[in-house]
Amino acid sequence: MKRLIFYIFIYIIFIILYGAITITDHSSREKSYLSTKLKQEFSYYRNSFSTFDIIAKYFLFKINTDQDLKEKLAKEKDLVRLSKWIFERYKYDYSYLKKYGIEKIYLYSPTGKIILRFHNPKRFGDKFIPLKDLGITFFSQVSNKRVLANIKMIVPFGYARNILKKSFPDKEYLFLIKDKYLSFKEFKGYIESEFGKEFYYFFAKDMHPYVSRINLQLLEQVKDNLSLFESFNVSTKLDKDWYVVSFVPISALFNNLPQDVGYLISYEKDSYIPSIRRSFWEVFLLGNGVFGGLLLLMFYRFKDKEKFEQLAAQDPLTKITNRRKFDELAQYEFEKAKRYNRPLSFIIFDIDDFKKINDRYGHQVGDKVLVEIADKVKNSIRKTDIFARFGGEEFVILVPETDIAGAKRLAEKLRKMIESTSIDVVPKVTASFGVTEIKESDKSIDDLYKRADKALYQAKEGGKNKVFVMI
Repeated sequence: MKRLIFYIFIYIIFIILYGAITITDHSSREKSYLSTKLKQEFSYYRNSFSTFDIIAKYFLFKINTDQDLKEKLAKEKDLVRLSKWIFERYKYDYSYLKKYGIEKIYLYSPTGKIILRFHNPKRFGDKFIPLKDLGITFFSQVSNKRVLANIKMIVPFGYARNILKKSFPDKEYLFLIKDKYLSFKEFKGYIESEFGKEFYYFFAKDMHPYVSRINLQLLEQVKDNLSLFESFNVSTKLDKDWYVVSFVPISALFNNLPQDVGYLISYEKDSYIPSIRRSFWEVFLLGNGVFGGLLLLMFYRFKDKEKFEQLAAQDPLTKITNRRKFDELAQYEFEKAKRYNRPLSFIIFDIDDFKKINDRYGHQVGDKVLVEIADKVKNSIRKTDIFARFGGEEFVILVPETDIAGAKRLAEKLRKMIESTSIDVVPKVTASFGVTEIKESDKSIDDLYKRADKALYQAKEGGKNKVFVMI
């Protein structure tokens, strides 16, 4: 009986552990899949709206290089004649732009007086109101030593939605707009969304009924995320079908709009999410029925292996990345930056007069200084930045997708943070920084390291507690 109880106890433990592993694994797969879907959705938007960008930039270029227009704006005082002259000069261009959804174009003076509405040329002279017309926005200035006029071009969100629907007919889209940007009479057709009174959307006749039902179903699940105005997506089941619903802030797609203006939401039927969930039960039941005891042993083995790999990649004192692991990660980022012609910066810093700290306060205090600074720097950089200890008091940071100006700002921020830090009995700690960025002639990450190291030397020679940039 005791042996039976023992085996039952072992089997229960196995069920719990293996179940936890299986859930974690499938949850991770689902999160990874959703993350990929979100990136794809963002890419689809960029590609779908690129035509607007090309056409708008061409028209703005034409306006900005029109010397006759500039002379007219500078000299003509009669607003009626000026408005009529500009409209006649560009009415065929405007007709072309309208075909591509760029309906509303405003030309207004630096003081805000409207010179011309291309979409309503008979109405001018009133005050331009920012954000009165929401949509994909393009802005430029007509200048000739001084600003002569501003020009704003707008593609309504409804037209943008139709473009997406034509490109991806199996999906549904809506622009979810914050209520404070919908206080004008022009916004007919917008209805209160299922997410509450804060958000509205334009109700299109061809919108599928499942959109409203899904929104109601997701209300509690997404209400906290909606206030953050960051990209996210969720999966949900409606009737027998699963859907992936992606929320992308409109401001992330169109830079001229406020951060909290709202979201572009996509709804897509999905067959992979249910397959992940079915897979969970298949694996869980099969594992319990056939490989119970064996899988329990493998679990501990994999757990130990993962812990060993983590320790092998970690500096034992500061618990940040060590040089061996950094070299591996940095070379990958270097090759990616070269392949896709993306910015990449390299920062190296070390603690000024660290030997004096060790000599005066002892190595135990010196180690505490290293650990404290490593923690503060780690919490002050992005998760995508690669931070490592190279040895002794020397540290490096690889900063992907960041040019030299951004890297310099980061280094200066870290320098000031370290300077303002007192650790244990050490009243003041400072550090010197060398900063560089990737160049076309660089062959490996070592080229950046050597340049940054020279910059660090210059910072030391310049009096320490400095940031020196070398390109």
